[in-house]
Amino acid sequence: MIGTNTEFILKTKQELNCKIIRTMLNYVLERKGEPCAKEFIQAIDLDEAYIRNENNWVSFDTYTRGCEFIKKVFNDETVFYKIGIYSFSKPENFGTMARMALRLLTPNAIFKKTAEIANHAVKFGKYRVKEFNKNRMVLEFKNMPNYPFYQHNCDYRLGLFAGIPQLFGLPIAKHRHLKCVSKGDDRCEYEFIWQAKSLVLFRKHAVRGFLTGSGLSALFFLMNVFGNTKIQVLLTAFTTLLFYLLGVILDMRATAKDNALISTAESNEIEETIAFANQKYKEASVTVRKLEAIIEANAALSLKLLGSELIDVVLTIIKHSLGYDRAMIMMVDESGKYLSKPKVVSDNIDEDQKSMAQLTIDLNDHNTLFSKAVQTAEPILISDVDQHPELKDRPAIKISGTKSFVILPLKFGARVRGIISVDRLTSLAPMNQEDVKILSTLMNMLSVVLENVELYQDLEVRVKERTAQLFQANTELEKAYAALKNTQTQLIHSEKMASMGKLVAGIAHEMNNPAGILSGYVELIELYTNRLNKNLGTAIHTFSSDKKFVSEIEQFKNLVAEINACLDPCKRSIVRMKNIVQDLRNFSRLDENELMPADLNEGIEKMLQFFRNQTENRIKILTNLTPLPLVHCFPGHLNQVFSNMILNSIEAIMNEGTITISTRACDGNEFLNVRHVRIDIADTGTGIKPENVDKIYDPFYTTKDIGQGQGLGLAIAYGIVSRHSGKILVSSEYGKGTNMTILIPVEFAAVV
Repeated sequence: MIGTNTEFILKTKQELNCKIIRTMLNYVLERKGEPCAKEFIQAIDLDEAYIRNENNWVSFDTYTRGCEFIKKVFNDETVFYKIGIYSFSKPENFGTMARMALRLLTPNAIFKKTAEIANHAVKFGKYRVKEFNKNRMVLEFKNMPNYPFYQHNCDYRLGLFAGIPQLFGLPIAKHRHLKCVSKGDDRCEYEFIWQAKSLVLFRKHAVRGFLTGSGLSALFFLMNVFGNTKIQVLLTAFTTLLFYLLGVILDMRATAKDNALISTAESNEIEETIAFANQKYKEASVTVRKLEAIIEANAALSLKLLGSELIDVVLTIIKHSLGYDRAMIMMVDESGKYLSKPKVVSDNIDEDQKSMAQLTIDLNDHNTLFSKAVQTAEPILISDVDQHPELKDRPAIKISGTKSFVILPLKFGARVRGIISVDRLTSLAPMNQEDVKILSTLMNMLSVVLENVELYQDLEVRVKERTAQLFQANTELEKAYAALKNTQTQLIHSEKMASMGKLVAGIAHEMNNPAGILSGYVELIELYTNRLNKNLGTAIHTFSSDKKFVSEIEQFKNLVAEINACLDPCKRSIVRMKNIVQDLRNFSRLDENELMPADLNEGIEKMLQFFRNQTENRIKILTNLTPLPLVHCFPGHLNQVFSNMILNSIEAIMNEGTITISTRACDGNEFLNVRHVRIDIADTGTGIKPENVDKIYDPFYTTKDIGQGQGLGLAIAYGIVSRHSGKILVSSEYGKGTNMTILIPVEFAAVV
């Protein structure tokens, strides 16, 4: 239990009885458990004993804090309505009030009594029973001044009164809002209609029947009409029972009438709901049609069309998609004094275009609505031409047959460059402000696109002129830039290869020359020994009769064979030297293959076909390749990275083991702040000792036996990934395995 905040309780205004707070606490305790209930008590800064005493009061602010806590915990817009229903679901929630309700026997009485008692329990508003008739009540609630309206209070009241019939085992009362402050009214009004008990042994008519029968029975008994005491007693009991049953029947009849009233009210409510739904459906259909027109216009305006083509498209959408009868556009001429060159889309487009072809509007003529729209830069709406004293008698209006129209300015920035006029020829659907809104939206879209087209065309001319002026200077700048770029590339390459420096170039050069010389001399020695061996064979054949000479020649021949045997490891060493030189060159060179979009999953799958054949009897290679976006990269080099790392994993597994390769797309994170793909290569090999992790990218660093590797695989991989602006992450546990993670950006950005 939270300690009592005595100082707070003394300061608490008596604005709300604790019964409501106690009900909220019970609801939280039942739905979310005791820990959440304790948090609720902490949120309102009171202790549990104070809350559970129904004679205590709390302030409106305390109650509001409790409501905010419940909204956050339950995240349910209907939670306060549910708490209201819950209030009368158990008598212990409202204590004395609920127990009193059960003793009053009927829902009718408790509805009215609850409204009266609520006025004593709530001091931030006033309840009033506006109408009450059998099973129907209209309840009014008005907030007191200086107390804000909260929707959750409204929902709670609705649920509270709707839940009263639960005390009697009856369904929740039918209810609805008649008025609500949230809709702009000055008070809230609720209607409740509930069912009565179908059979009550002692309702109004039953009690009256019982009393009437008892009275007549007593009178018969006193008059001793039959004389026989036994008959007299039976007659008394029969008379009392008869009148009581008649009363019960009358009560049941009244209940049936009440239920019929409820059914009628429900039917009326359903009809009203259906009518309301139909109206909303019609409104929604119109709205959908307008939205479709906006979407269609947006799609059309996104195409690379000329200004005149865009205007034709928009006029067609206005006429056919939005269902207007006629649409016309006129542009301000070059002098800025006239509107001219009208374009019309209508059912009689040829006739209308011909009749208006020579139409010109003087913008200084203030009597025309077209010039007024240009001067004010505001739309003009005429909903009913016949009701407009200045327009109804104009010949042009009579000829056109227009009943309502809208004129909208077509603006490029702050300037009005033209107008669009949209007409309806029927008075059945006059144009209104909704038409102005939808047409203004289209005009804004068209204005922006036309302005961009104009700016683009103007910019295109300027760019051509400027390009011609700067062509010679640009040519010289390009040459200088090419030289600078070449120098910059060399500097970047030199910086990337800092770990190799002069070592790579020097060793590669110095090893290549001796390797070439050795290779040449080994080939000559092999050639000469072959010739010598052939000549010795000829000598043996020639001097076969001289046994001593032949024996000496055979000794020479055996010596030549030994020389040839020594040449094989020399040749293998020369090949290995050439491979080392080639790896050094691969490590230090700039990218030479083509930059292109590639599916890394595809490259990994193709590469694994080779490795699976090598490892199928000893190592399992598992894959979890999720779909990846195409990566702009040098695919050949990245494949070399994957190949080097998979080969390292294979060599790290001494006996049997598993290699798992996973891929997925990632958004920016703490390792790489751009969209990228992640490739994980995990093995169950020997792992890397902690003290060696920082050395694995160093050139020539290797833990393999001499002759088993040059220590360039990861160094080359690191260089390639760095050139792609990516990263390599390593996680290893010595004796258990290693996980190498490669992060490659989706978009290639050269490292500078």
